[in-house]
Amino acid sequence: MKNTIIEETMFPAEAWFLTDRQNRSAQFSRRCLEIMGLKKTEAAGEGWLQAVHPDDRERLGMSANLRFRKPNGAIAWVDLIKLVTKDGYLWLMWEANAPAACVLL
Repeated sequence: MKNTIIEETMFPAEAWFLTDRQNRSAQFSRRCLEIMGLKKTEAAGEGWLQAVHPDDRERLGMSANLRFRKPNGAIAWVDLIKLVTKDGYLWLMWEANAPAACVLL
C-alpha cells in the first residue's frame, strides 16, 4: 500500500483507514487523522495502533468501542468496524461518547 491520504468520501462513515493483514496502515481519510490526532507519517505502519489506548488494544476485533490517546494527551472515543478486503482491512470509524459506566483515570 502507498502511504497516502485518499481525498474522496467513498464510505458511509465519518472516517476510515486501510490496513494490510498485519494491521499496518498506509491510507487514511483526513477526518481519521484528525480524530486520532496524528499526522500521516505518525499514523503510518503501526503508528495508528500505538495511538489506541493500551487498555483497549486487546478489544480490537471486527468491531469495538475504544479510545485513541492523542499526542497531546486528549482522549477520543470511537466506534470502529473492520471489514475484510482483498488485501487487508477497511476500518470504518465514528466518533463516539464514552460508555455511560466508564470512569476515565
